[in-house]
Amino acid sequence: MSTEPYVGLWVTADGRVRHRLLPGGRYTEARGRQENAYQGGYRIDGNHIEYLDDTGFTADGDFVDDVLHHAGMVLYRTAETFTPDVVADIRAMQAAQPHRPPLYAGARLLTGDPLIGTISQGDLLVSDGRIVGIGPGLVTAADDDNAIVIDCAGTTIVPGVVDLVAAAGLRPTRTQHVGGLVPGASATFVVLAGREYADNAQAWAAILAGTARVLAVVAAGIVVEWGGQRLIEPPAEASISGAVDPARVGTWIDETGFLHQHLLDTGRYDETRGGREHAFQGRYWINGDRIDYLDDLGFWAYGTFANGVLHHGGYVLRPASTATGRTGATDEDGAAK
Repeated sequence: MSTEPYVGLWVTADGRVRHRLLPGGRYTEARGRQENAYQGGYRIDGNHIEYLDDTGFTADGDFVDDVLHHAGMVLYRTAETFTPDVVADIRAMQAAQPHRPPLYAGARLLTGDPLIGTISQGDLLVSDGRIVGIGPGLVTAADDDNAIVIDCAGTTIVPGVVDLVAAAGLRPTRTQHVGGLVPGASATFVVLAGREYADNAQAWAAILAGTARVLAVVAAGIVVEWGGQRLIEPPAEASISGAVDPARVGTWIDETGFLHQHLLDTGRYDETRGGREHAFQGRYWINGDRIDYLDDLGFWAYGTFANGVLHHGGYVLRPASTATGRTGATDEDGAAK
């Protein structure tokens, strides 16, 4: 029987095993980072495939509903686009300056937007972390934009952010929707194999259940997963002792003088409120311009630093050395007396 209907790439859901059936009856199999882990000849009879590896062993498998069952594994037909082989190219694309915009072409697009709706086959153009165009025909201008065209035929692209409020029809206007695939929105989405998903709810359910084949994940324009391979390092676990920014250690006082917040160099904080010392105490973590608090009572809170000012819980606090209009006295180190 002709091998033509089955020629191509077959990949496990986690991307670890990549099984390529070549024209002419040869196969190669990659496992993890090991390319050509196995190779040899194959013969197809009906929906059954038999292998004779070059090392001498034999194996077999069966095609059922366009899925290959082989050696206890389930392998899915996959476009050559979404393989770990292109990881180096994706990383180079992300690092390129000036940035060449990626154009995800020919996908079914479940935008989640009530105005745009579902696009049965269209393109999605990304620039500077945002969606700048969506719909059919964008690929015709790929050369004008110097875009990197990514063939997404046979796939579905869905938002990577789940807006349950919008899904329930409870957003007053479409501009309040979060995560939709619309021009101007953050380019955060998931590329799924197949075009069978009727809507986002069905696609998201399949992703969460682990039954969908995730080909790629893009977060704010950055490809973070491709062909089952993670492209970024896992987030570092937060230190249990807190994260300190030496430049922000000290006492911060709100505009009325009611709140004195002492950020200690040990990663702990101590608040004085209306002259009541130790009103709240706990740990804090500073990451960039954000500060997270874990009070000893168990609750969490946060604040943001902007232009030398700390915004926290409705208060506007300044370093003790620059604070004005406060009513609480402080010692020479800025701590409340």
